[in-house]
Amino acid sequence: MNKLINYQTKYRSTLFKLGNHSVLAIIALICIGSATRVMEAGLACPDWPLCYGTFLPIKHMNLRVFLEWFHRLDAFLVGVLILSQFTLSLIWRNYLPRWLPKLYSVLLFLVILQGTLGALTVINLLDSFTVMGHLLIAFFLLITAIC
Repeated sequence: MNKLINYQTKYRSTLFKLGNHSVLAIIALICIGSATRVMEAGLACPDWPLCYGTFLPIKHMNLRVFLEWFHRLDAFLVGVLILSQFTLSLIWRNYLPRWLPKLYSVLLFLVILQGTLGALTVINLLDSFTVMGHLLIAFFLLITAIC
């Protein structure tokens, strides 16, 4: 019985720490995305998912390119964090409340939707409805991650 409680505590603590990092990364992502929008840097990287056909566009780097590139990098890190939480919640599901893996599946869905809208934002050349949807899902993602 004590071993079970130790596992529950350890697994919940790990997911709690990852969750805190996710929330901070999402807040940073929203701030960077806002700066990208204000600086009109949404198309500073004209292709997606790369930027000027490369992971790190050093030859084209300026403030606008950096903002857009860093926004994408942070989005990737948020995706990895949430995918990790989802995967761990499935592996440890016997030691966690039943609702927790479901919450992480919603978060994973929102991240996939957000990434899709981010790609469409570039592909559709900053279509206003796509940009608004991208921002709306960002807030849903943050609110859900805080839960």
